[in-house]
This record gives sequence, structure tokens and C-alpha cells, in this order.
Amino acid sequence: MSSSPKIPTVKLYDGVEIPVLGFGTGTAWYKPDRFSAYNPDAVTISKDAIAAGYRHLDTAEAYGTERELGQAIKESGVPREDLFVVTKTVNSLSEGKIEDVPTALENSLKRLQLDYLDLFLLHSPYLKNDTYVESDVAKVWKLMEELQRSGKVRSIGISNFRKHHVENLLKTAEIKPTVNQIQFNPYLQGAPEYAKWLESHGIKTAAYMGLAPITWLKGNHLDPLLEELAEKYKVAKSTILIAWQLRQGIIVLNTTKKKERVEEFFAALNVKLGEEDFDKITSIGQDKHLRIPTRSEFLATTGMNNLCAGKVGLTENDQILARELGKLPPHLVDYMVDEKARRFFWGLGLEPDWGDSKPLAVAILTVFGIDQRWEEWRENALNRYEGDERLQRLL
Repeated sequence: MSSSPKIPTVKLYDGVEIPVLGFGTGTAWYKPDRFSAYNPDAVTISKDAIAAGYRHLDTAEAYGTERELGQAIKESGVPREDLFVVTKTVNSLSEGKIEDVPTALENSLKRLQLDYLDLFLLHSPYLKNDTYVESDVAKVWKLMEELQRSGKVRSIGISNFRKHHVENLLKTAEIKPTVNQIQFNPYLQGAPEYAKWLESHGIKTAAYMGLAPITWLKGNHLDPLLEELAEKYKVAKSTILIAWQLRQGIIVLNTTKKKERVEEFFAALNVKLGEEDFDKITSIGQDKHLRIPTRSEFLATTGMNNLCAGKVGLTENDQILARELGKLPPHLVDYMVDEKARRFFWGLGLEPDWGDSKPLAVAILTVFGIDQRWEEWRENALNRYEGDERLQRLL
């Protein structure tokens, strides 16, 4: 990149300014075991992003990448006050006590080698056993408010909160969340309206999985239009999707393992989608709802909890597979609502608690083979359940 672009900022309701484009260190860099080995490649790509012009940098204790981002910041040479650093907590609370918020912050700051955060998020409303308890969230939020008052955090927010979670939080919050970081892409029916509702309460929407239509959810009904618009505007499909989000006032987060992709992301700052093109993306995308559930939401069902605990009638091998599912990177678990996996669940008429364990076991088998190995696992599943006619038809 010949020169670093100037990324615009928007003002949060508490007066803190946040760049509208952010570089994330989840998804592509996520570690199944967040305490696993230090990844120098994650440091390199983060430094590349900073050198390219990114100032909004996003991580989380759950990603296992705070150390790498902290080192990248240290080596970047960019003054701390010029950066906007975000991290999130929930693991420390779910694995320890919900009162451990100050300790979680201190540990994150140590890993990041920083004295303060620009934005500290509660990563999920599901704090204990993947369960939502309104009073627990309210208690955690009070502690986050104290951290903002202490000056160790400039702004506080939430992530993966649905409307009723936000409504309940606002009943007791003295300091409202400034941001809700959520999935946001054209396939999410109701997402644009939800963002407007959040805005009406002074809460900005920050988007992750914004490129899902060309990654985890590719091969669906937006593909032809995105190809057409990429050709029309002479940019990448990722640029079109980011421009669609920016037009709605969304703060956009993306990550990559490829340095050249950063230029595609920045190009969206100079793309002004025509009204008709913007409306087409919205209307075609909303024609059919495709959502990638968070790991907590996926595992929160009774049937899934029982399955992972080995309490249903699976073979010993299937029980092992089920338990291993809980250790998979979220983006692999998330992928299970793509059309391939939908055929197992909804195509077989399963209830939301997953009911029959056999198709779920098949789906788990396919998840282990998501990366370039779908056909191999499909063959595996066909052979494994050759007597199940419905499943054979779906596969």
C-alpha cells in the first residue's frame, strides 16, 4: 500500500471516538486452547495491519491472541494514544466467579502490555454453563461500570447480546453499553432493524462475520449479485460487503491471514454503493435467513449439553466426537448452520433440542471435515448410516 489511509471515526455516546474499520484477531487466528503456544504469525499480520493504517484493533481472552496483539502493538512504533484497542471477557467469569471482572481486565492488560483499554466488552450474556441469567449479567455490568470510572477502561460495551438481553441490561445499567458487537451481514433477517433499534438507545453496532456470504455461507443466493457488483465497481466482493455495512453506520471488523486482503478492506472507504445496488443486496440477502450461531448459543440447548456429557445413547466413539465438538474453534461450530448442515437438522424435522442423536453425530462427523474435505466426510457418513433412507437422500 503506497500510503496509509485515514480511517474515519464515529463518536460513541460517551464521547469516545472509534475508527469505523477494525482489524480482528479472532476467527482466522482463534486458538481452540487459548493458553496454547504463542503464534508469531499472528504478531506479523497484526503489525502489517497497523502499518497499513489500522488503528482499531480487536481481540478477546477467548481468542487466545492478546499476547500476540500486544507484541505487535509494542513493535509497531505507533504511539499508544493513536490506537483504539478492544478486548472482551467471559471465559474468566464462566470458569471462575462472575465477580472476577477486575482480575480478568488486569490479566488482559498484562497480556496486551498495556495500561488501559479503549473498549472493554462483555463477550456474551451466557456466563455460566452457557446459560443466561439476567441478574448475573447485571452484576457483571456493575463491575464493568466501576472499571470505566477507574480510568482503566475508556468505554464499555457488550457482544452477542440479543434484543431482550439489551432490554434487561438497560433496566439496571447506570452507564449504558456504547457498542454491541454482533454478527451482521445481508443474510441476517432483522439485523438492519436491530442495528437501528440499538442506535435509538445510543448503542453502536460493531459487526463481525460481515464477510460470511463469501466465506462460511458462500454458495447461496447472494453470490450472483456480489459477482455482478464486484465487476461493476471494479473491487473485490469483500469490498462490496463492507461498503454495504458502512453505509448503515456499522463499525466493521474483519480479519485475514493474507496481507493483500487488507487493501480490499480499505477500498470500501472509497466505494459509494448506489441506492439501487444497496437495496438489491439487502432485499436478496433477506430473502432467506442464514445465521451462524455463536458457540454458546449452539451448546446451550439441553440436547446438546446432554450429548456433550455423553448422556444419550451414542456409541462410545460418537460420544468422544460429541465431546470434542466443544473444543472446536467457533468458526467450525458456527459452520454447522450452513446449508450442508441444515439438511441434517431441519431436513430431518429435528426439534430445537436436537432430539434424535444420530443425525447430529453425522453432522459432527462432517464438521471435522469442513476444510476441503466435505466429500470425504460425506462418503464416510453415507457408509456409516447406510440403512437410514432419509439421511441417504439428504446427503
